Amino acid sequence: MNVMVGNAQKLWQKETIKLPPSVCYASHDSHRSFVPAPLKLKSGTTKSSTIVVDYVNFPADAKIAFQYAVDIWKDLIYSPVPIRIKATWEVLANDVLGSCSPSDYYYNFNSTQIWNCYYPVALVEKMMGQEVNSPLAYDVEASFNSSFNNWYFGTDGATPADKYDLVSTALHELGHGLGFHGFFYTQRGRGGYGDSDALSAAFDQFVINKSGEKLVDTKLFTNPSIKMYQSLTSDWLAFSTVLTSDSLPRLYAPVTWNGGSSVYHLNDDTYPYGDPNSLMTHAMGKGEAIHSPGPNTLAIMYDIGWKSISIKHKPLKDIELVTAPMTFDAQIESDYDLDSTKLYLFYSTNKFLKSDSIQLKPTGTPSIFSAKFQPPQNT
Repeated sequence: MNVMVGNAQKLWQKETIKLPPSVCYASHDSHRSFVPAPLKLKSGTTKSSTIVVDYVNFPADAKIAFQYAVDIWKDLIYSPVPIRIKATWEVLANDVLGSCSPSDYYYNFNSTQIWNCYYPVALVEKMMGQEVNSPLAYDVEASFNSSFNNWYFGTDGATPADKYDLVSTALHELGHGLGFHGFFYTQRGRGGYGDSDALSAAFDQFVINKSGEKLVDTKLFTNPSIKMYQSLTSDWLAFSTVLTSDSLPRLYAPVTWNGGSSVYHLNDDTYPYGDPNSLMTHAMGKGEAIHSPGPNTLAIMYDIGWKSISIKHKPLKDIELVTAPMTFDAQIESDYDLDSTKLYLFYSTNKFLKSDSIQLKPTGTPSIFSAKFQPPQNT
């Protein structure tokens, strides 16, 4: 469970970075299969997101397919801030069905989950509960290959054996734009991550090798290094999560580095066509219709921050001598079901060598909880 603590008085310096997009390749194989969309919960039982799309050169029937994919994602993630997407229908490289990436990354913002770590802008806005770039700026930018004359624009999953399903491709690319993306690279036999500041993306924080070593652990891996390159091209990487029921999600890590595909896809051999987790594999075959991200992809998305608890509060002022009870208020919002009778404020008078706690109680205002406590004298 991810917890984000926000300090309302801290001044945030907006630091951004922009990266090349991840791509989805067209496989020339034909494997007719259908993974249906997740069942929608009854209206009012879950939060959903508002996703606004600006289409550039999109055919009318392609818009219908793309919007169908958007409607799947908006019911699986939640943000109080509208997510703006630019979708372009244009000529891309041969065998590339589509490409997509976050428009920007930010780090060290209020309510960040991991310090000195970049998050995609749509996720930053979800965590902060406010616009970060601009109300009219795009959070996700995606492109789809207009050169293909065998797209299938239907939404029923009945993709012919000689066509590529646009709903599946759009669903896949939106996953990248929402955060299934990161900073790992290889160059001259070395593997590394980050720009000049050598910071990772949120996704990268969970990538482990077969020995269970986190690739961003600087005690184990120099950035960049030959050792990291060997792990990135080891044919075995996984995403470390406790949100999957049986095994860790296997990542795509071919022995030859594939820029735009390596690491930021699921392993094709582990999740073949028809598998519930096959959407985010690096290539899509003709006849495949995958209308669900699958449990592994959702676990990844939720772990990087799309399901979290946000705690926002104003710090108490320094007081030389405490003579009256002190009041602590917190705004607690959660994407998980919380037991409001088990929320506590922990405090210490000796730098947490020992600590005490007091229950945070509802105030009558939604999401606002409060505790009143009297610290010991002379503290």
